[in-house]
Amino acid sequence: MALLKFSAGGPGVPATASVYLADFGFLNLPPGYPLPTHLRLRAFTANLPAFVVPAGGSVTFQLLRNGAPLPGFVITYGPGTTGVMRVKSRAHLKPKDTLDLLVTTAALGTAVQVSAMVSGSTGREGRGT
Repeated sequence: MALLKFSAGGPGVPATASVYLADFGFLNLPPGYPLPTHLRLRAFTANLPAFVVPAGGSVTFQLLRNGAPLPGFVITYGPGTTGVMRVKSRAHLKPKDTLDLLVTTAALGTAVQVSAMVSGSTGREGRGT
């Protein structure tokens, strides 16, 4: 099984922004992580710990392949939501495809800590499923 983890360290993601999560926090431009091998994605998990989205606010996590949204790999927190959310979806990524995680926040009133994880299998692992 392969796991890719993204998180915004430090002060967190700004209250209203569109940023890309990176190994060391977040960036305003996509880092464009190239994949070294085939990757079969199975699930996408996001975490908004210790923060409840206020009325009128939202946090959206969106996985991008080669700069374009990857269908089925989006999670949105609306007013009153918090904690861990997970979606199951399937996608096959090829070597040299790039993978980025875009986080869009709106009307949160404060910076927030966020993280996300993509799970799947690499190479020949899990073939035929």
